Amino acid sequence: LPSLPEDAVVNFEDKNYIFIKEPGENTFRQIAVTTGVRENGFVEVELPDDRSVQNTSVVLKGAYKLLSKMKNSELGEDPGH
Repeated sequence: LPSLPEDAVVNFEDKNYIFIKEPGENTFRQIAVTTGVRENGFVEVELPDDRSVQNTSVVLKGAYKLLSKMKNSELGEDPGH
């Protein structure tokens, strides 16, 4: 299994997620992953069948900030105020 920095994986409502950058856009998408062994600041990640490490731009840092921004915008709140 590929490994990612622990900062790239967020836990929300008892599920693990990573964020990926959509190709050609400045938008991000949250996808559920299954995690494996955690060691030395890295965690094994099983990507969905339609994704591979080669064709996925994973956000490696700041995943919790992205999660907060996404959840705030879904609730109609402005995180800047």
